[in-house]
Amino acid sequence: EKYYMKKFDLLLVDVNMPKMHGYELIRQIRKENLYGFVPVIVISTESGKNDYLEAFRVEANLYLEKPVDPIYLQLSAKMLTGMR
Repeated sequence: EKYYMKKFDLLLVDVNMPKMHGYELIRQIRKENLYGFVPVIVISTESGKNDYLEAFRVEANLYLEKPVDPIYLQLSAKMLTGMR
């Protein structure tokens, strides 16, 4: 819902969410392309090979397993948004 209210530089998406599956959310965001290309990092407890593959099928930029190292997340976010 918040994605439709304003533009974001980066989206952090969990696979298991209450209203919509994370992969479906990414699919819709990529299809609608409201604000141009927005990088997406999937963060999840799911760790199967198919989870990684599905994330990249829906055009996520990165898949991280929980618990995520905060420094690695910060560096990944900076890389994907072009920040220093």
